[in-house]
Formats: sequence, structure tokens, C-alpha cells
Amino acid sequence: MPAQKSYRNAVRSKTMIRQAFLELLQEKPYEKITVTDIAQRADLNRSTFYAHYPDVQGLIEEIEEEIINRSMQLLSEVTCQNIFQDPKIFLQILVQPVEENKKLYQLLVQSDYAGRQLYRINEAFASYVLNSPEIPENLRSSKYFAVRINFFIGGIINTYCQWLTGELDCSLDDIAEDIARTIQISAFDMNL
Repeated sequence: MPAQKSYRNAVRSKTMIRQAFLELLQEKPYEKITVTDIAQRADLNRSTFYAHYPDVQGLIEEIEEEIINRSMQLLSEVTCQNIFQDPKIFLQILVQPVEENKKLYQLLVQSDYAGRQLYRINEAFASYVLNSPEIPENLRSSKYFAVRINFFIGGIINTYCQWLTGELDCSLDDIAEDIARTIQISAFDMNL
């Protein structure tokens, strides 16, 4: 029983640390957030923070890795060929983590921290598609294929960021439908 209580306390502490970090992201750039800031906001001592993370960068990296891993796990459920044949399914899977934790994504997108995170997500998704054995080698090796994949993934991510910040007045389903049509037209043009 003591191990279970210790585990619950650790989960609770990490949750409080993350929540404090997210609140602070609303107030100042992530580079200016200190361990002391987080510990004070979470009403924990600094040693509790250090029991879970080596520094603020370690906390950020853990959040990044969880986002990337969750997105890639969901992406692995769709074949690349299906991405081009029925992109709406891909797009719905892509936003599933956003729907699961909308507040987290809103805070991340609105912070100075967003650029780095969005670059990593873009890079992971593009790499997944560009290196897929399901895509014919002649297309994968084409510099134009890489340009188009990076263009579409960057555009998709940017569109969802605009939705998260309230700049787009439509539903996620509307966005998925419109982007899916655009991808299908491009896929046809690439002879996929």
C-alpha cells in the first residue's frame, strides 16, 4: 500500500508541476520560467520538482515527447496510402490529441514556446510520410514530393493552430473536410 500511495503522490506532484508551468506560459516566455517560479505556483518545494525533472528544459522535453509519441502512435494506425486516398481519416486522427487536451494545446500554441514544438511535430509527420515504404520510391526520392509533403503538413498544422487561437470560425470537421479535398486533388496530380 505505501508504494501505491507514493505513486499517487508522484502523479499528483507531476500534475501540479505541469499545471503551474502551463499557467506560467500564459504570463511569460518559457525561457524565463524558472524552477522556483514553477515550485511556488504549484505550492511545492523545489526538491519535489527536482525529484521528477532535472530542470525546466527536462519538463519541456517530457511534454514534447509525450505529444510527439501520442501523435505518432495515432498516425501509425493509418497507412500512408490511405492518407492520400481518404485524408479525412488521417486529419481526424491528427487532431485527436488536440481534442483530448484542448486547453494544453491552446496554451502551447499561444506561448513563445509554440514554434519549437510545432517544428518538431511537422518534422516527425513529414519524416513518417517521406520514409514510408508504401510510397513508390520514385515519388519518395523526388524533391518535389518532399516539398509538397512539407507544404501540406506545415499548412495543416498552421490551420489547426489558427483554429486553437480562435482565428478560424469553423469546426474541426469542417477543416478536415476542406483539407482532405485539397490533399486528394494533389494526390491525383502526383498519380498516387
